[in-house]
Amino acid sequence: TIADRYGSRPYTYAEMYGSEVMMTYLRALEPLAWHDRDMRTAYFRSLNLPEELIVLMAAGSREDRTLVGDEGCGSLAVTFNSLATARIVCWQGQQFVDLLSQVPDYDAEGFLVWSIEHRQLGCADFEHDEFELFGTWKSPEQVVRMLYERNY
Repeated sequence: TIADRYGSRPYTYAEMYGSEVMMTYLRALEPLAWHDRDMRTAYFRSLNLPEELIVLMAAGSREDRTLVGDEGCGSLAVTFNSLATARIVCWQGQQFVDLLSQVPDYDAEGFLVWSIEHRQLGCADFEHDEFELFGTWKSPEQVVRMLYERNY
């Protein structure tokens, strides 16, 4: 299948909208390596993603990949891409892994990324043509709090 300029494939959108029939159809058209859990895990480890982040992305359902902040974060809930839908984006001469599939009130593309070069979390704001590094992964709770403080 063909990806758009930010790396999203038809399968990415089928998963986003929960279309199991379309996901099954598209999975049969794509290389096995894009859907094999062990191969994707090894691939993301080679990009130095934190192990806790890989485990989160490997969770089976969207609900298991959704992090909800505490009361101090206004109950912000963000959903991470699965291993099969997380994509590498090349933008402004940098490569990064786009981590989120859903964020309230924002477009998730670029909202939270893993910079392969810097081995840090960041944000790629495609609309305003800006890239910002946030720091290293400490915990899921830290990530939700950081996103809330930065954007809400």
